Amino acid sequence: MLEHENQQPESTAQTIRQAVRFLRVLWHRRIVVMGTLALCGMLGGLYYATATRIYEAEAQLLVVDTSRENSPTSMTGSHSDIAAMATYEKLVSSPLVLQSAATLLNAPVRGLFGSQDSEVLAENFSKELNVRGVRQTNLLEISFRSPHQEASAAVVAAIIQAYATFMDESHRGTANSIVDLLQNEKEEVDKKIEVKQAEFLAVRQKVGDLGIKEGGKTMHPLVERAIQLNSSLIETQKKRLLLQASYQSLTEAIQAGHNIRQSLVAIEETLGKEAFLDSMGLGDRDKQTRVAVEKQLLEDRAQLDTLQEYYGPNHPKVVERTRKIEQMQGYLAQFDFIGSPRSFGGDDAQLANTVANILNQRLESAERQEEWFQKSFEKAKQESIGLTSDISQLDIVEHDLNWLRQLRNTLLNQIASVDLRQENGGVRTTVVREPVVAEKPVSPRLSLTILAVLAGGLASGIGIVFVIDTLDDRARSPEELQAELNLPTLATIGILDDEEEFEDGVGLETKHMWNTSDDAAAESFRTIRTVLVMGTEDSERIAVTSAEPSDGKTTITSNLAIAYQQAGKRVLIIDADMRKPGLTKLIDRRGQVGLSDILRGTEEVPEQASRLATQTGSVPIDIIPAGRRPPNPGELLLGDRFAELLAWADGEYDQVIVDAPPVLAGTDAAAVGRLCDGLMLVIRPEKNRRRVLIKTVETLRMFGVTLFGTVVNAVGLEEMGYGYGYGYGYGYGYGYGDEYGLDDDEEYGDEEEEETYMRAA
Repeated sequence: MLEHENQQPESTAQTIRQAVRFLRVLWHRRIVVMGTLALCGMLGGLYYATATRIYEAEAQLLVVDTSRENSPTSMTGSHSDIAAMATYEKLVSSPLVLQSAATLLNAPVRGLFGSQDSEVLAENFSKELNVRGVRQTNLLEISFRSPHQEASAAVVAAIIQAYATFMDESHRGTANSIVDLLQNEKEEVDKKIEVKQAEFLAVRQKVGDLGIKEGGKTMHPLVERAIQLNSSLIETQKKRLLLQASYQSLTEAIQAGHNIRQSLVAIEETLGKEAFLDSMGLGDRDKQTRVAVEKQLLEDRAQLDTLQEYYGPNHPKVVERTRKIEQMQGYLAQFDFIGSPRSFGGDDAQLANTVANILNQRLESAERQEEWFQKSFEKAKQESIGLTSDISQLDIVEHDLNWLRQLRNTLLNQIASVDLRQENGGVRTTVVREPVVAEKPVSPRLSLTILAVLAGGLASGIGIVFVIDTLDDRARSPEELQAELNLPTLATIGILDDEEEFEDGVGLETKHMWNTSDDAAAESFRTIRTVLVMGTEDSERIAVTSAEPSDGKTTITSNLAIAYQQAGKRVLIIDADMRKPGLTKLIDRRGQVGLSDILRGTEEVPEQASRLATQTGSVPIDIIPAGRRPPNPGELLLGDRFAELLAWADGEYDQVIVDAPPVLAGTDAAAVGRLCDGLMLVIRPEKNRRRVLIKTVETLRMFGVTLFGTVVNAVGLEEMGYGYGYGYGYGYGYGYGDEYGLDDDEEYGDEEEEETYMRAA
């Protein structure tokens, strides 16, 4: 658990370091980002200058179905109104409305949109038309975009006009169909009334001649049955007429594409809720339940009145009875709401087809019933005529006449009701906001273009820098190195000119070129010395290494030793790179006895070391060469004799500097570093990759080596002022690349020895 908690902050810190590093990379590569941004700016400017200007016309339309119950929610959107808004939206953008709108435009305006054909224009309009309902209102927002500023407003106005006309005609068409049907039925009833009146007068005249009083009443059972059958026939005919009128009007509305919802409302008001209850799945059982609830409601209300006479409003019995009454009222309200087409929230067409099927079935059933009652009545009438007096015949005729008159009155009321709804009902559209075209184009927008240029330019520039940074894994600055490696940068060494070498020198003279006080390179080495002396408590044993060969660690070692010698220190350099000993090559002691012989020997270490530590050239610094190459340099450095050697050096010298092998060549550098007070890592940013350096530091820390810091080598003067991320002209200085054969990559022995070294690396 604790390990997990420690890993998480480390991961976060690593992420932050990576982010900071990439920000530095962006700063150094800012020319790339600025160039990409400039290119995107030119492309954006070209687009903005050449793009077609698009203008938008917008209007706002209020749609209210006045056939619905008047309520305060008619403007803010009742439940039923909001349910119908989706239909209204689709109707505005329907081909029928758009084609009608196209015909309302004059020829020049139609020509602007590339055609005079209404169907083609309707298709073109639909692509640029946007219709949406304002939430919780009966408002429709209609907008249209086109390159033609004034024409856009004309198109919106034409669409609004075409939509209003379509809705009005749809409503009136449905109402007219019902009125025509009812009027035809009324005319047929009028003819029957005339015939029946003539018959009634004739029978009445006959009764008068017989001397029978008008108020007398004699009824034979057969006559009574005939009258009952006639009454049933009359009711069946009335039901059949209503079903026939409703079915015909609904089917005509479906076929003509009129306002189906309006037709359903008209059918409900003329026929009742029975058909809609059945179509919505509310059958006889639900109706019986409603009757039972209504009966129970009356009883509970009576009981509540009784309770309120004896108890207050907060009495438990009063509260309970009141709650029960409210529940039953809610059920009845819900039952009535569900059984109404006004509240239906589903597909209008599906509901209309269901209702039409039910109406058709009931119409067929009513026709069969009417036929049966007609036959039964005619038979009973013939029987009654033969068995009864003329008085019975008069009763029958009178009853028929009364029924016909009632039927005529019913038809007249229905016709008047439909006419009233036609006059005051339907869907009313009101333009709340006239079509207005914005003075400025909606596309292209300068602000959006600028934002797109900035976003695209920055994203592209950052992406290019990221790709470059991924492919070029070099460190970019001392700050970046410090952040990546978590090590201080002790000094930055510039590129050293080969021409300044002492051509006639021997040994360290070939590396000691900066002995003047005002030389920048000399000051760098003195800085390293000062940092090590003052910054650490123990720095008498210093190991110098690098991640890879040819990083210049021998140059750094030599000149650091000279810096200590110039400060009055007795200095010993030990060449511990027994695989490719660059320092040993420098002093021309290749193949001679040295460190390897001390570590493999049996002689006392102090005696043997004292004999081998000698000065080469005029620089007063003792050097122990690497010696002859052993087969196991790593094991020798881990042995006790190397520790004895360092202990002896501590007593004889003020400062011991060990030229260690490269870290990635094996475990030799770690073995040396553990026995020293600390290790200094030489970095050559031209060739060292970040992954290599990170791996090097991780390896050293894994072995418990103390790291003093890094020395950045071979940095050009132009890069030293702002980092060294662009060092394409880096020289090799006086590291492992001078004419004296100090390149770490130069063969120390033959090909076989070189191959052995590479396998060890």
